[in-house]
Amino acid sequence: MSANQSNRGFVDYLKYLPSKSLSLEFIKSNGGDFFNTAGERLILSLLDGALEKCRREILLGVYPAESLTREFLCAEVWRLLKSDYNEKVSSALSLVNVINATGIVIHTNLGRAPLGKAFAGYDRSRYSNLEFDLETGLRGRRDEHLKGLLTAVTGAEDAVCVNNNAAAVLLVSAALAAGGEVMVRRGESVEIGEGFRINEMIKAGGARVTDIGATNSCALADYENALTPETKIAARIHTSNYRVSGYVKSVSDEDFLEFCRTRSIVSYFDLGSGFLGGEIFANAELTAGEPSVRGLITAGFDLVSFSCDKLLGSSQAGVICGKKELIASLRKHQMYRALRVSKDITASLQQTLAALLFSNCAESVPVVKMLNESPESIGARCLTLFSEISGLASYKTVVTEEKKLKIEILSAEAAAGGGTTPEKTLSNPALHIKLGEGAPKNLTLEYISRFMRTSPERVAGYIDSDSYILNLRTVFDDETPKIARAMDSLMTKIGGK
Repeated sequence: MSANQSNRGFVDYLKYLPSKSLSLEFIKSNGGDFFNTAGERLILSLLDGALEKCRREILLGVYPAESLTREFLCAEVWRLLKSDYNEKVSSALSLVNVINATGIVIHTNLGRAPLGKAFAGYDRSRYSNLEFDLETGLRGRRDEHLKGLLTAVTGAEDAVCVNNNAAAVLLVSAALAAGGEVMVRRGESVEIGEGFRINEMIKAGGARVTDIGATNSCALADYENALTPETKIAARIHTSNYRVSGYVKSVSDEDFLEFCRTRSIVSYFDLGSGFLGGEIFANAELTAGEPSVRGLITAGFDLVSFSCDKLLGSSQAGVICGKKELIASLRKHQMYRALRVSKDITASLQQTLAALLFSNCAESVPVVKMLNESPESIGARCLTLFSEISGLASYKTVVTEEKKLKIEILSAEAAAGGGTTPEKTLSNPALHIKLGEGAPKNLTLEYISRFMRTSPERVAGYIDSDSYILNLRTVFDDETPKIARAMDSLMTKIGGK
């Protein structure tokens, strides 16, 4: 039916357009659980738009004349309304899963550490004993769920958990140094990203920062000369997201700790990276020279803080561990309540810590598994994915016949990421997608990268030199078929160019 035909006869066709009440009854009867899920108020707010769109479609001659019955139009209004609802839900629920094919294991932009899938013994949809002592029936403390596990993995006397490591720095400053001074070496005044700086975080907690030494050089005399009656804490900040090389001079941990002990000031190490120590990671080179939580506690630091969503491999949180009396002061401070973690974070951390202590963490903690996977194992997965892709009809057209693309398995570099182990990489095989000799002029690697990111599978690879690279070190086994689907869509699209 043409638009002219629909305009001449629109009165006859529009009389079949259902009313709001009839449309509502149709949705109630035919929408299954949708009516209860969305709610009558939201459905009514969307109904006007669906009816108006259906009216326009009638006038434009979109529907065949023979289909324009009351029943058909009720179903069409329902379809349009549900489509509008799904679009609004999709735009509102913007946090989605992404396939990380960058090779960066702790990818800050992609949510840092991926988590284990199940919390044994805990269902987030049910009530929990977060602050309830099952033995006595009285109120319990939420941090008791983590205290034992944290002291076991760190070797510290006590520990508290807060939102992240920046919150840990803030709480230490507020509870132990507000109104006083915190010593920080100039070469350790780290910016952690987006303009947030450790020294500014200390100031936000109410303490003043005393800069010690030069950027590349610091001696014990610099600490001695800066000491005042207002000095409360001497802090060491791990430069985990950069390295200073060349002429570098620093105070040893032994001399630093002796200085703090003899001057009765708190020794604090902000580790950040969350490396516990021990033989968790198979590649010793990756963590060579990296300070560990256990090592710092054993050395005698009063307090050590670190992130949980980096090398620890758990949820976003920050831990402060150390001397019992100092942790007690942190726990009593009013700011602690504002910074404490939720029940879901508590459950997630419990799972990771228990895995590190009692199970094969190389299999149950994704970060550890990814960093430990051998190049041979990753190469075998690359071959499996390549075999699946090369068996597609779109591959035969675009790669074999038209030579618009070239797909190879070549070496690539992976990294721990997340501001940890800077300048250290892991080599492994990866899929390299290159432009072939028959590629059209408007086809670029940037186009390929964006297509893969915005595909329904949301694959995040990266461009390096003349290749778009899919690094499978950071891809879960059940995600490789999704990558194949995304590649099929890409090649089908390119085949039509």
